[in-house]
Amino acid sequence: MVQNNIFQNMLQAIVIVVLVAFLLSGFRSAIVMASAIPFVMIISIGLSASLGIQLEQMSIASLIIALGMLVDNAVVVSDSVRRVSAVGAERAEAVTVGIEQIMYPILAGTLTTVFAFLPLAFCLSGPKQEYIFSLPVVVSITLIVSWVLALTVTTLLAYWFVPPSSSSGTVLIVKLMGALRRVFVRGASSAATKSFGQRYEHCLLYT
Repeated sequence: MVQNNIFQNMLQAIVIVVLVAFLLSGFRSAIVMASAIPFVMIISIGLSASLGIQLEQMSIASLIIALGMLVDNAVVVSDSVRRVSAVGAERAEAVTVGIEQIMYPILAGTLTTVFAFLPLAFCLSGPKQEYIFSLPVVVSITLIVSWVLALTVTTLLAYWFVPPSSSSGTVLIVKLMGALRRVFVRGASSAATKSFGQRYEHCLLYT
């Protein structure tokens, strides 16, 4: 039952990431971002098991907590590569420059979260520590793995799938915003013209 929950949450997270990233960055970038989730989860479960942490209620809860954070690094890397490629850079240059720009900032963000959780593994003693030990350890492992895979697997996938040309303006959200803008401009123009006509007729009647 508990194991089923984590797989359901993982599938939900993948679907949500794909939908949101598709609207903002396009389908290829969405696939690159979402692909990090299963890789990170599988490796994190394996590393946790090597430390003697089994899949029980607290460790599963830890993975679910980390699920919302582990995709951040992949999103930042993929978006950085897409942004550099959008200005005309070749694939290799876009990947290299994109990674150089965000490698250490996302490491700092990852370590900040890790250092926020990790003290929980040592600040308690006795049964309390044994019960809560897996929470900070699993979250920390998951976030560090997400950073490593973001700079390796996600980078490789971005090299293969993120288009090298300036295609950021063709994503769905941009098209929707453009359509809404045109509707708004036409509506505002029509309303202004109608208001001006009514006032002009009013002036003619009373002059």
